[in-house]
Amino acid sequence: MATGNDGRVTRAVRSLADRIQWRGPALLRVSVGAVFLWFGVLKFFPATSPAEGVAVRGATKLMLGLLPPDVTLWMLAAAETAIGLGLGLVTQSCCAWL
Repeated sequence: MATGNDGRVTRAVRSLADRIQWRGPALLRVSVGAVFLWFGVLKFFPATSPAEGVAVRGATKLMLGLLPPDVTLWMLAAAETAIGLGLGLVTQSCCAWL
């Protein structure tokens, strides 16, 4: 059993680990939501997103070229923004049934 400063450090580390374990999934969800939101909003402004070209080419190929690239870009922007808002704003109680 640790005594003195070692005991306090051990308790502090365990306390921090418990808090991270409890809040970790929510922090991860919000972090991923922020990334989706950021890249989605950037796509609303042409030539500002570093991943715009790759995303549009990939989505156009997946849709067999049925939609023009401009429409595909707007759809991707809307979808990524909605996913980002959903991940960032959904609370733990809303996800309890999952």
